[in-house]
Amino acid sequence: MVPEKEIIMLLVGMGTCLFLLFYRDAVNGIPYGRLLLTGFFLTFSGWFFTFAGNILAFQFARFFEFIGYTGGVICVTIWCFRTLPHRSHEDHAH
Repeated sequence: MVPEKEIIMLLVGMGTCLFLLFYRDAVNGIPYGRLLLTGFFLTFSGWFFTFAGNILAFQFARFFEFIGYTGGVICVTIWCFRTLPHRSHEDHAH
């Protein structure tokens, strides 16, 4: 049995995927937008494999689930470091 929250996350993720695919050009206008899209799609794959693992009782899906989540977090973290302003150590001293 699949928990309701996982079904809801999958449906919201699918809707967001469709939205992002439809407005892909606008998202690519964001600095490093492709990296952000890749992070989202990797996270979505994690949601999908969570759902598939529960339905199919397929333990190997857990591996792909964690790969998706980890890859998504790494992409979004890199995106943040590339796009958000950083303060130097000298700025922290004041």
